[in-house]
Amino acid sequence: MKDIFSVMASSYKYIGIFIMIAIFSCKDPMIELKKPDNYWGECKAFVNEEEWIACPYAKLKVEDDIKVLSIKGIVFNESFLIRESISIINVPLELGTYQLDDWRSEERPFILFVYKDHDVALADYLVQEGVEAKGTVSLTEYDEILQEIKGTFECTLYLYQNPGKPDAPDSLVITDGYFHTRIVD
Repeated sequence: MKDIFSVMASSYKYIGIFIMIAIFSCKDPMIELKKPDNYWGECKAFVNEEEWIACPYAKLKVEDDIKVLSIKGIVFNESFLIRESISIINVPLELGTYQLDDWRSEERPFILFVYKDHDVALADYLVQEGVEAKGTVSLTEYDEILQEIKGTFECTLYLYQNPGKPDAPDSLVITDGYFHTRIVD
């Protein structure tokens, strides 16, 4: 009997060591950025004082000789399904700082932040209508040859819809936002 107990105690010790190794070797999926091949550059900010890092890209829209950008930052899970996204839309392709407006403005720049479960929106955040200080986006560099852009953004967004995220905060304060990406077709 004594031999069985000593063998069991010895195997429990190894099981305990294995469990400790497994626990300490696991990584938080938010720490390691998952990025599909067609995303390039960086997009980061502090959202409610927590570091937020996403995979960026930008698209160019030309209407009546007016060039505007849609800049997106997307956070993917380990299966490359969308978890979070930020969209800064209607940014003129000219260096400068632009006021972010209500999303109902089709001509001026606006911003949208969404918590998602792949293609289902769980909570949407927008600039609050009628609020004076809505935020800004700045286009600081544009390389026409490489089609690269750099810029900054900051704003406060308010919960607009919450169909599926019970722990969604009422607002998101986005500070120190930065993007550097390429314009894709």
